[in-house]
Amino acid sequence: MDQRTDKPAADSEPRLMRDMIHALAIDGLVTGAERAEAAALCERCGDRGQCQEFLASPTLRGVEHAPDFCLNKDRFDALATEVPSTF
Repeated sequence: MDQRTDKPAADSEPRLMRDMIHALAIDGLVTGAERAEAAALCERCGDRGQCQEFLASPTLRGVEHAPDFCLNKDRFDALATEVPSTF
């Protein structure tokens, strides 16, 4: 684990970004260049502590929107609207 980037040394994406994508149930929707752009924004983020707290929250299940501090909020929220509701 590279402590400076919060990602496994062998991986090219921030772990927190992958966790956020999974939490928002948009796995498979963030691909290619869009995923690379999202990763670049995530790597520049200064709110990693807030992101970790958000992702560790017991109320995270069923979350539909990225938090306001997320640099990828608009991108992730737009993709989340493409996912059919489970209700």
